[in-house]
Amino acid sequence: MTRCSRRTDRLLCLDGGGLVLIQMLIALEREAGRPTRELFDWVAGTSTGGILALAIIHGKSMEYLRCLYFRMKEQVFRGSRPYESAPLEDFLKKEFGENTKMTDVQYPRVMVTSVLADKHPGKLHIFRNYNPPSVHREPPYATSATFKPLTIPQGKPPQVVVSSVDVFRPSNPLELAKSFVGAKELGKMLVDCCTDSDGCAVDRARAWCEMIDTIYHKLSPQLSQEVMLDEVSDAVLVDMLWETQMYLYEKREILQSLAKLLLDN
Repeated sequence: MTRCSRRTDRLLCLDGGGLVLIQMLIALEREAGRPTRELFDWVAGTSTGGILALAIIHGKSMEYLRCLYFRMKEQVFRGSRPYESAPLEDFLKKEFGENTKMTDVQYPRVMVTSVLADKHPGKLHIFRNYNPPSVHREPPYATSATFKPLTIPQGKPPQVVVSSVDVFRPSNPLELAKSFVGAKELGKMLVDCCTDSDGCAVDRARAWCEMIDTIYHKLSPQLSQEVMLDEVSDAVLVDMLWETQMYLYEKREILQSLAKLLLDN
């Protein structure tokens, strides 16, 4: 969940799972005695973690955000999937302001990952409140080396609008039923691969940080049951919060050392 450097920059990475993240940040704030916004120089978010990242840089308290999540699920997750986008847009406009821009907040730096999925292949996009390194680059030390400007790789396939996906054409009702089940499982597998916040992605991130002499910490409680991002049952969510709190108690020494590290930097 968190990554911090021995120098000055401290980076907070937030994946999906708003309530779990909020509960862990509440515990970190209590150990550090400071709000999350003052503990990190960079905040990155994906899915509901992106909404949380925006809320953090706008100075909203974690306790308020915990209540906000319970209100959001009642207003946004209505009916069945796919949900209409209008309720979420209205909710976010009310919380952050209809005319608010990301560049209105200069610090901490924030990035929210997204995918433009109306075309194939999908195009990755990052919303941010800072200029990328390629726009303004100043070497931190004198050097005679020259760097060529960053280029976008060519030869890539053209993007086309996506209308439907036809895995195969069934010839009878049984194959038709199998195609629905197969498409559902294929979709779930693809989503899991793209949004996986554990496993290979974590191993590579940790290895990369070790190579550049950067301290890396990840906090991710193991829940007794899978909780969907659009879960609306208060009982399920409260159980999830309780298991998260138990996890934080077990990891209290790590949390204490992490808070001290962030404050020292």
